[in-house]
Amino acid sequence: MGEIPPIHFYVLAILLIHTVGNFGYMGLWRNLTAADFDVNDFKAYYTSATAVRTGQAGQFLYSDPARMNLGLLPDQPWVEFATSHGVPHPSAYIYPPFLAVALAPLTLLPYHEANLLWFGLNTLLLAASIVLLLSLGRQLLGRLDPLACAAVIFVCLNFFPTVRAMQCGQAGFVLLFLTAGGLIALVRRRDPLAGLCLALAAAIKLTPLLLIVWLAWAGRRRAAAWGAALFAGFTACSLAVVGWSNGLLYVTGFLPVLSRGAATYANQSINGFLNRMLTDQSMAVFGFSDEPGSVWLLTRLFAGLLLGAAFALTRPGWLGRPTADLLGEAERRTQLLASGYALVTLSSLLVSPISWEHHYVLALVPLSVMIFLVADRGAIGSLALLSIAYVAISIDAFELVRKELPRGARPAMSYLLYGGLLLWGLIAAQMRRRRTPA
Repeated sequence: MGEIPPIHFYVLAILLIHTVGNFGYMGLWRNLTAADFDVNDFKAYYTSATAVRTGQAGQFLYSDPARMNLGLLPDQPWVEFATSHGVPHPSAYIYPPFLAVALAPLTLLPYHEANLLWFGLNTLLLAASIVLLLSLGRQLLGRLDPLACAAVIFVCLNFFPTVRAMQCGQAGFVLLFLTAGGLIALVRRRDPLAGLCLALAAAIKLTPLLLIVWLAWAGRRRAAAWGAALFAGFTACSLAVVGWSNGLLYVTGFLPVLSRGAATYANQSINGFLNRMLTDQSMAVFGFSDEPGSVWLLTRLFAGLLLGAAFALTRPGWLGRPTADLLGEAERRTQLLASGYALVTLSSLLVSPISWEHHYVLALVPLSVMIFLVADRGAIGSLALLSIAYVAISIDAFELVRKELPRGARPAMSYLLYGGLLLWGLIAAQMRRRRTPA
């Protein structure tokens, strides 16, 4: 590692001090002191986990999927159950049973104290995820690049999905930590640990199953086998606790409703774009789409095309021909592995029927991979396009678009999706360049 010129060190120090201070205020302090701090998505987790701990999962784990609405409280028995346990303005639990079982011990605390502990845990997981991403940079470049590491810290803490995820109190930081940890474990060839990370992530939210399938496709079958076996074990154990009927209700009742997507501004998936463009449903209401036939067909068509392209880029033999430079060969193959992993991670966000803006906190993994790859090659064009993609994903312009672009608001509202698609294309282009070394 070369020495940093004094002026560069000064600029980096100012940027990082400002970044940490700004996140400390916007992401932490403002959330902790907000009047509605205790009214976030954690209330659904706490309600479901309380039902598990008290042995009442059969009655109160899930709501009626036919009457589920993300914006309005239905008149169902679980609402009274939640409020009787101190949960303000409860919302329906829509995750697989595993998360409720895992969080059951947390409900030994009163709701407000548990919520504060959950917020603190999310803060620690974000910090740990950043450390993992910085460690990934050393693996990808074979050295510590101070400028690239500073850029990753800047990106992570100035990211609107990061701040929004802190406010929402969802499980996004758990998934970020597990996704980043899974990639580090793969790079270091610790297949059981990689499988454990992805199995836990998939048990919490099903979309990481794509990464397990991709590992088998890309030739890391041992890690995929660990992931599949552990996922099956976690699922079976959780169903043994909450009852198999709840698992059946989730698969047959909730997944079909969730797969319809939503037209709301917060849904930044391909499905959200199609619902906004092909239906007249409101962008301001958090309700599930009626999903006309055109949206159903095009959602699955575009998802198939995007995933098919990602898997085609990483088909067997995707690492290209070996080179005589053994050290350079190891680095190139590590970069290709990380790029493929990042591409599938990003694809899972783009093709999921519902990807709220704060779900894009997972995009920090592909963003960090691209930062290190661009730092390695130093291509000005790639750096410019990466900057555009980052800005599109990282800013909060939803209110501005709705108020200032009344005529063009529906296509413009998907600007975060456009940034994600641009980032997807950049990763794919980087992979193609590295597959056949000069």
